[in-house]
Amino acid sequence: MMKGLQKQKGYGALLMIALVGVLALGSTVYYKTRMSQPESVRETYESSAEELRQIASALTKYYRENMSWPSSLNDLALAGYFNGDAARCGGGSVFQSSFCTAIFGTQVGDDYTLTVNLLKEGIAQAVANQIPGGSSAGTTVTATINRPFQSALYDDYLQRVEDPDNPQRTQLEVDLDINNNDLVNIGSLNVQRATFDDADFTNADIERMNTEGVLLGNNSITYAGNQLNVNAGAVRANGTLSMNGDIVGNGNDITGIDSVSANSGQFDSISAGSAAINSLSGNSLDYNSGSIDSVSGNRLTFGNGSITSLDGNTFTYNSGTISSVSGNTLDFNSGNIGSLSGNSLSYGSGTVNTLSGTTLTYGTVNGTNGNFDSVSANSGSIGNMSVTGTAGLNRLSSSNGNVTNLDVTTGNINSGEANSASGTSVSSSGTSTFSELNSNRIDTNSFKGQTVQASSGSTSGNASAGSVSASNLTVNNRLQTNVIESNSSSVGNASASRLVIQETLNASGINVTLASFNNANIGSVSGSNLSVDTVSANQFSGGSYTSNDDFYTPQSSVNNNHLLITEQRNKLDHCMDVTEYCLPQTPSVDVSCPSCTAFGNRSSFSSTITGTISDCRQGCSYRWTTSGSNLNFTGCTSGTVSKGSTASPSCNVSASVAPQASATGTATLIVTNSHYSDRVASDSVNIRYDNRTPIDPFKEVTAGCFVDTTAFDTARPNSCMANGWPNNTYTALLSVGEYLGREHFQFNILSDWDIAWTGDCTGNSYSCKFDFTPGTGDQNYSSTVSVRHKPSGETRTFNVTIRFHTLE
Repeated sequence: MMKGLQKQKGYGALLMIALVGVLALGSTVYYKTRMSQPESVRETYESSAEELRQIASALTKYYRENMSWPSSLNDLALAGYFNGDAARCGGGSVFQSSFCTAIFGTQVGDDYTLTVNLLKEGIAQAVANQIPGGSSAGTTVTATINRPFQSALYDDYLQRVEDPDNPQRTQLEVDLDINNNDLVNIGSLNVQRATFDDADFTNADIERMNTEGVLLGNNSITYAGNQLNVNAGAVRANGTLSMNGDIVGNGNDITGIDSVSANSGQFDSISAGSAAINSLSGNSLDYNSGSIDSVSGNRLTFGNGSITSLDGNTFTYNSGTISSVSGNTLDFNSGNIGSLSGNSLSYGSGTVNTLSGTTLTYGTVNGTNGNFDSVSANSGSIGNMSVTGTAGLNRLSSSNGNVTNLDVTTGNINSGEANSASGTSVSSSGTSTFSELNSNRIDTNSFKGQTVQASSGSTSGNASAGSVSASNLTVNNRLQTNVIESNSSSVGNASASRLVIQETLNASGINVTLASFNNANIGSVSGSNLSVDTVSANQFSGGSYTSNDDFYTPQSSVNNNHLLITEQRNKLDHCMDVTEYCLPQTPSVDVSCPSCTAFGNRSSFSSTITGTISDCRQGCSYRWTTSGSNLNFTGCTSGTVSKGSTASPSCNVSASVAPQASATGTATLIVTNSHYSDRVASDSVNIRYDNRTPIDPFKEVTAGCFVDTTAFDTARPNSCMANGWPNNTYTALLSVGEYLGREHFQFNILSDWDIAWTGDCTGNSYSCKFDFTPGTGDQNYSSTVSVRHKPSGETRTFNVTIRFHTLE
């Protein structure tokens, strides 16, 4: 029977939906046509994320129909599971990301991984956050595709019991012939067309009915041509009444209207629960929900809606969409505003394309482009500023900023990250990271950047940059860079691959590979190459010295040179031919750690990394270098190996990994010949720990309440208490969610949850409201909310209690 009821269209389509649900991504269309030159980096990494999601979807479909993973990614295209162009960017038969880097696929145990190097660490992190099972290590993104559950293989079969998340499992796709048998105990029947020889209905719900007339007790509905006659003593419309023509009242009133939708209206006072109005003007507007093209007035109180143009002195607006708003005072909780101007703006959250005004108080700014004279929030600072395009500011005060392009005259930033930034003065009291920074003056405690150009720079903490070009640079603690170009520098400790000083350098210690100085006063110098014209020294010690002129010492040992050369020749022959100690030897090193790649439903991981060192003819020194996120390395000590000996040093690593998270890193053992420091060998091992424990979806869920008063009220967890007088009516508001919003608890994605309130307050929303009139004495009210997480199918209940104390 099950085989006979299998869907005729093949069981691949619906199962693909279930498997994509397992991967927590929606069905989307692969972009065959791509822009050869994306307008922004964001478009490019979103394209890479979309490509990885499409390949992951094709992999799960392949496994579902073949019960195994493909031998290579090319099998997906050859078998028609993936219609991406493998030859894009010149990739030939190798899949390429939008960054034109190769995408690799590998089976790991029962699962499958996709890896791609996106060349920049920030882009790799952004792409990993957008793909299911994604993680990043440096510039490399890894997507883990789990093997589909066996239950997903039977999506295309009919079943007897209801599955709310998969309604297709109880739907037929072919005709059902009953063969003169009866269908009994049918609760509801939904058909497109039905023919009955004899029908007896206790209750009928008919969408369309063709009839000459309808008798409703003593009333009736009939027609005559294009005219419909409603024959009744009174006709009442409880919902929304929409008229294509005019309403002729014949001198009578229109009362009890909950919603008004009109192209044009002129009212002195309007109070409406919901309405759609193209043009509205008045002295006082109290508006809950609707759509308005143009609004002007002295005061607007608006709950939810869409406004194209809004003009007034005072606006109180909860949420909605406004294209244009102007006024003296704007109180707006959340929404979407195309253009906004005014003297004062209080705004909780939203998206603003263009924002200008005298005073702006803003909790969160998210926009494509912004142009602001002065921006401040949270007592003169912005909690988080994210701009994908260009932000131009004369002055910016921010506790945390993430800006793609920042153009600011004066920037005062506690900590932030910017790809490109320029300004007259940039001041950072915390840690700031810039890919490119141009400023006349930089003052910071800790600074990281790739390219820095400034007339003057000052840092009291650490400065790390790829390239620094400054007229005057002062670093009190530590400067680490590849290239320094400066007219005048004062540095406590400098470490660089190349150091160029145009005029004067004063330093206590310099360690460089290649140095070029016009004038230098240095306490200690160490390096691999020093080239000078003339050296005058009391003592010279070094393995090699090259001079273009004379070398002067206060004492001459030339008379002893002949005897010394003869003696050293005999020692050299013995060292070369007998002990071979004088023959340089490069050490050998091997590092192994079989348990450094591990996964499971656990949070604790640990491993021991073992190294084997040999070929230490002149002796060796070794050291460990480690890196990684959330990894704890212990016992990774340095040491030495005596001449001709071997050693087996070890290094321990452990990690505590959160559910559905990974800890990755690398351990490298570096061995150097003790005498010939250029003879170096190293070996590394990669570390990856995956905790595959499911995440508790109810971890942040809380239920609570408050009793509405004239003051601003906010929900409290579990229970709330209020005082008041008997025989008065009070309103209690209950809510459940993952975080506390302006007043209520709310969910991040409400569509992922089913909610049901029972008890004194009932309903199916995240918030529940009920009125009560207490008598004498203290009274308690309570409700229970049942919350179901749709993706996981888990259900939890929460109890909320309202305690009311009656005043005497």
